[in-house]
Amino acid sequence: MTWTARFHKIHSKLDEKGIHFVVASRNQYFQLKDYFTEYNDIDYITENGALIRNPKKVYVVHSFSEDAVKHIESFLIKQKEINFLVCGKNAAYALNKCLKNILNFQIIIIII
Repeated sequence: MTWTARFHKIHSKLDEKGIHFVVASRNQYFQLKDYFTEYNDIDYITENGALIRNPKKVYVVHSFSEDAVKHIESFLIKQKEINFLVCGKNAAYALNKCLKNILNFQIIIIII
């Protein structure tokens, strides 16, 4: 049985009992929602808690100021050994130098 079939059974049982399923992960919302495309009733706590939403509504976005993002990014760009990913409410961004080393990410999540 595939994980999607197993999850469907679990989700159905949770629904029967009135239990709301919530995904909690350090991963990005747009990555996670692809795993649960047929479930519009799931809420997501993503980006280590920085973004809380479901497919229809954004509940909370904890973000850095634009100045803080510029400061952090300028510092990280100078660190040759660090590959980083900047995550926003609608997408994630990486510098070309980081994409070349995608398997060696030291992921730093910044919501902008």
